[in-house]
Amino acid sequence: FNQGNLETYKQVPTVAGKRWLVASNACRYCVEASNQSKTNAKSLDEPFVVDIGKVKVRRVEVQAPPLHPNCRCGLLSVRREVSDD
Repeated sequence: FNQGNLETYKQVPTVAGKRWLVASNACRYCVEASNQSKTNAKSLDEPFVVDIGKVKVRRVEVQAPPLHPNCRCGLLSVRREVSDD
């Protein structure tokens, strides 16, 4: 679903970026992904990068949720400012 949204966002001229929408009771990895886009939106081609694991850390790059099985997070579009000219 989120990957389909991302592909749609890429085709809409007024969409400038994306943000990670955290589901309720989200895991710390999803919260970390959300924090990456909280102040500045990611561009549509820029991945969310999260380090997962306690003992053996693995860097994961995803364009959109899900980050893990049963992930309920979503993706938000960020609109480009459009002038009335």
